[in-house]
Amino acid sequence: MSQCSTLQRSECPALQRPGALGGGERRGGEGRGRERGGGGRRQLRPGGGGPGCSPPQRWGRWQPAAGAASAARGDPVLPRCARPLRRALLSWRSQDGGPGLHPGQAGDQLLLQREERQGAGAGRRPAARRLPRRLTPLPSEAKNCLIDKHIVFLGDSRIRQLFYSFIKIINPQIKEEGNKHGNIPFEDKSASVKVDFLWYPEVNGSMRQRIKSWTEGSVAKPHIIVAGAATWSIKIHNGSNEALAQYKINITSIAPLLEKLAKSSDVYWILQDPVYEDLLSESRKMITNEKIDAYNEAAVRILNSSSRNSKAKVKVFSVSKLIAQETIMKSSDGLHLPESSRDTNAMILMNVYCNKIMKPIDGSCCQPQPPLTLIQKANLFMKENKFYTHSSFFIPIIYILVLGVFYTENTKETKVLNREQTDEWKGWMQLVILIYHISGASTFLPVYMHIRVLVAAYLFQTGYGHFSYFWIKGDFGVYRVCQVVFHGMLFAFIYLALQKHQMISEGKGDPLFSSRVSNVLLFISIVSFLTYSIWASSCKNKAECNELHPSVSVVQILAFILIRNIPGYVRSVYSSFFAWFGKISLELFICQYHIWLAADTKGILVLIPGYPMFNVIVSTFIFVCVAHEISQITNDLAQIVVPKDNSTLLKRLLCIAGFFSGLLFFSAMQEQSRH
Repeated sequence: MSQCSTLQRSECPALQRPGALGGGERRGGEGRGRERGGGGRRQLRPGGGGPGCSPPQRWGRWQPAAGAASAARGDPVLPRCARPLRRALLSWRSQDGGPGLHPGQAGDQLLLQREERQGAGAGRRPAARRLPRRLTPLPSEAKNCLIDKHIVFLGDSRIRQLFYSFIKIINPQIKEEGNKHGNIPFEDKSASVKVDFLWYPEVNGSMRQRIKSWTEGSVAKPHIIVAGAATWSIKIHNGSNEALAQYKINITSIAPLLEKLAKSSDVYWILQDPVYEDLLSESRKMITNEKIDAYNEAAVRILNSSSRNSKAKVKVFSVSKLIAQETIMKSSDGLHLPESSRDTNAMILMNVYCNKIMKPIDGSCCQPQPPLTLIQKANLFMKENKFYTHSSFFIPIIYILVLGVFYTENTKETKVLNREQTDEWKGWMQLVILIYHISGASTFLPVYMHIRVLVAAYLFQTGYGHFSYFWIKGDFGVYRVCQVVFHGMLFAFIYLALQKHQMISEGKGDPLFSSRVSNVLLFISIVSFLTYSIWASSCKNKAECNELHPSVSVVQILAFILIRNIPGYVRSVYSSFFAWFGKISLELFICQYHIWLAADTKGILVLIPGYPMFNVIVSTFIFVCVAHEISQITNDLAQIVVPKDNSTLLKRLLCIAGFFSGLLFFSAMQEQSRH
């Protein structure tokens, strides 16, 4: 799941040093009362939960109440109740200079700021859409990441709950059985994964001895250690200041051991979640949020102390604490988190560890920074995931349609599919496809199917253009034929044959055919458009639609050509706005992957965090300007690099081949030196 996808290097969630908890000796028997009682000194107030706000039930899929489209795609969209998760991720810091977050991972700041301004109510675009990276929510993903690993959860009943949520990612069928106040083993033999829960409800001599045994090598040390405790110390000592002082002493004694383990293992210290004091039983009334804050503060300060003159390598896991601020009121006893919140914590923990192993494309949190290359420097920039809404797709479509109609001019010629008309066609199609890409509209099946028709229309134009070249230029060599035996040639042949025998009228203002034929063809074309739209809307899945697409798309292309060319007036005008974009459509299509989008089209480039609309305007302006300049430069270079003289052309081709061969050799040597 991870979505910690895009924070600053210094702000990777879960990468602080550990906080610690509690003094005293190891004890058993935790109060299990559930009676409701009075308040405490600092109460948590309800205000963030509610129906439809549950954190994910499966690994990596947040499903907000009004997010059916995003849920179908599996985008990590957080509901309102998960806002603390974003704050938690932003508060998390990597202290060891290791695989935290690098500059290109700062998108969560943008998302957090946007969320705070906009809210995430129903129908509003959630801000945090790229937190810890979302892995495929299947147990196989977890097993692949944790194969041959040993994980230990060390602590009290809250850590035990996190342990169960964690192993349910590996095996969803696992039952919460066993001694609640004892050690609980788990093993998945298919992946050789061992996960153990060790019951140490207090930070004391017993916990220190266990940790010390791992550092001394007397017991095989785990690959991942997740520890945390404090509430028992508060409860047993009735919240006394002496207990807090003893807790600080005990944390100080285990901190060097944890840091030593962190040199070769991943060590996480879980900060204590707040409690909902109204629900606490009488035996737990002394566990107040004020005390919990004091214990957390002591743990963080000691574990991140620089007095030992060493880098902090223990990672403080503060996400759980911040999620609990808005979900603890759903607790059954005021102390333990509801299951949905624990599942979220476990998914984040899984991602923090697995991202650097799985290296997902659409998430970059907590991974080592990849090396920069001459071309690819995307990791220097922030990025965010797409989130589709109907307004994010259709409103820009309406904008460009109005602009296109406003810039209407007369064509220089009135032939069917003349140059201005084909440029216009390519232009508006390219703009629609760009909006489709940046809005994530592929999740909405009717839009997806209509865009596929536009792609087919591009292929049609290619075939039509080449056949027209054959017919007009007379260049009909075998090589040329092999290059362009493609879409659109049959239509081009029929059209040019009709034109040659003067069976169509292409005069300015004249209908293409006789009035009766023109009206019939227009009616059939409009009906075919409507029929296709109805069919695309009723299609159940992409596989079913894609199977029929090759058969029906050609009808829509021909229908558009007839509607665009049969009426004489419509054929004699064109939109210079769309035609301008059509002339650089190839450059726009290619450049969008490098300038406008991010993470191999799965994300959006963020240049201005916190202002999504302004960011899109600025990045779009830069993107279009670059595409236009590339088009101009390409045309100029083509005249220089490709001379008409054959001998000169051959020499230049050899020089170009030598240049690229040298680049490939240099790249291969560089790759070999890395390994």
